[in-house]
Amino acid sequence: MQLKISVVIPCYNNEAHLERCIDSVLGQISVEPEVIIVDDGSQDDSERVLNHFESSCTVVRQRNGGACRARNAGLEMAQGEFVKFLDADDYLAPGALERQVSQLRSFERNDVSVYGDVDWIDASGDVVSQSKRLGCDDLRSGEGSLALPLTSAPLHYTDQVRRAGGFDPRLPRAQEFDLHMRMWFAGTDFMYRPGLVYYYQQHDGPRVSSQDKNEATYQARLEAYRRYLLAANEIADPCVKEKVRLELARALWSLGRLALRSGVRKPVVDEIFAESRNISGRGAMTGSGAYRLLSLAVGPRKSEALISLLKRI
Repeated sequence: MQLKISVVIPCYNNEAHLERCIDSVLGQISVEPEVIIVDDGSQDDSERVLNHFESSCTVVRQRNGGACRARNAGLEMAQGEFVKFLDADDYLAPGALERQVSQLRSFERNDVSVYGDVDWIDASGDVVSQSKRLGCDDLRSGEGSLALPLTSAPLHYTDQVRRAGGFDPRLPRAQEFDLHMRMWFAGTDFMYRPGLVYYYQQHDGPRVSSQDKNEATYQARLEAYRRYLLAANEIADPCVKEKVRLELARALWSLGRLALRSGVRKPVVDEIFAESRNISGRGAMTGSGAYRLLSLAVGPRKSEALISLLKRI
């Protein structure tokens, strides 16, 4: 009996890429996936493309509510044992689903998600960069890192995603990282297996995931990290607990630097750096040795301003 895979495609104003995305799923080798497309209130000509595929796909139309709500709507409808989330401006590599099902089945347990490689392509289809193996496989033994995969790289057991609560609509950025973190804390292991999974389209148009760089974005992400810290404190193995806390501290420090480079000057930036220091002190700092010395001397805010000034000289 053919294993059913649900592929959830959230769509918002993606008429230029939508057809290629859907074709990449329907054209998978020896796999007949359930394709659920959630149109999140598109205002372009996506409707014309969707009408063409209504006989072979499930099309859901809803008011614009963001990528998380669109993905969750598809997740709620999914009937497959496995689920993959694919943005409407990206597309799958040939044979990706069949290969990942085989990889996932090889573990003979359902608390695993497998992820593979990603190619970033430009508007002409040329590869501009490629993903590297991430380090989360060995984190439970105190090794590896919290470098969890992009949204469409993993294939999940549907029940594992539902058990974690799906995507969090409060987060305008890093939505997949948040889901994967909650899944990881709930016991799901993310295992890397080589093989190209999908193409991530770089373009000037809107992506389904918000790219907001305002204060609210960073406040929401800070609150998410605080939830991760509470979960990390429940880890029984003290070595793994400290490793995870250090990883979270460094990720927060990097988030603070990103906020400063994005022009966020609100108190939330100071909160982010303070939280990072509270977790791991000086060990939380990321960047070069010169940057860390500068930050110790004048603080992260002035350090970032000086770095920006030097780049302009």
